[in-house]
Parts: sequence; C-alpha cells; structure tokens
Amino acid sequence: MSSLNNIEKGLYLENLEILIPWKTSLDDISLYGNPEIKVLSPQRTDAIWRNASIFGGLTLDLTAMFWETLFRRNKFYSAHAYIDGDSFTKYKPFLDYHFHQQSRQVNQNSLEYYYKWKMNKCSIKLGKGDRFGEYYYIQIDRKII
Repeated sequence: MSSLNNIEKGLYLENLEILIPWKTSLDDISLYGNPEIKVLSPQRTDAIWRNASIFGGLTLDLTAMFWETLFRRNKFYSAHAYIDGDSFTKYKPFLDYHFHQQSRQVNQNSLEYYYKWKMNKCSIKLGKGDRFGEYYYIQIDRKII
C-alpha cells in the first residue's frame, strides 16, 4: 500500500504498515501504531509516532494534534513534522512526480514559503520557516467539512 495513493482515506505509516483513517477519534488513535500521547491543555492533545515513515521513505516524528473545539471534536484531521533541509530538497520533486502535478509555491514573507499539493479534500505542504533560525516542515491536512 502506498501512502500517496491512499491519502484520501487516511495517512499510511509505511514502517508500521497501517493506515490511520481520517476522522479517527482521539479515543481510538492508540489502536494505530501505539503513538505517544501528550496532553498539552484541556483543549489540545498530541499523538506522536516516533520514526514514522511516510511518502516513500521519509522518516520523521509525526505529530497529530487533536483539538476539542466546535468543529474538530478531537478527530484526526492533520499531521505535521519537522524535517531536515536535505529531505525538504529531496521530497519536493518526489511529491511533484507522485501527485502528477506541480506544486504551487506560496510565499508567506521574504524568508518563509511553502509548496502545496491538493488532492480533493486533502492537501500537503512542504515548507521552510524562519523563527530564530530556519526550519523545514511537512503538513498533511484533510478538510474538516
């Protein structure tokens, strides 16, 4: 199973060979690869899969944030991770190829930008930020509604 081909259904962790379906509840998320659970506030809980592999071998610590808000209701709608600069450079053309589309570059300011791919209700951002030094990230989202 490919994590890229099944992005509409959920996020596939290649190293664990499991698909985490979108909209999985916080109560059930531990059934998918036994992530580390961190309660950060009454409204926010993170699930973290250490050394997860996605999108053809990109290895990272993947974090899903669960929010107890009117629309989210502690469901799995997004995941993100910080990545190194080499992975950022490598995965941009890889994602262009596998999604059969060129990404759209969005400049946030003179130092920060991201590339974005959209597939129906899902989007992937591969970005470079700068807060007291540059950092790189990947963000995978599914529309809530």
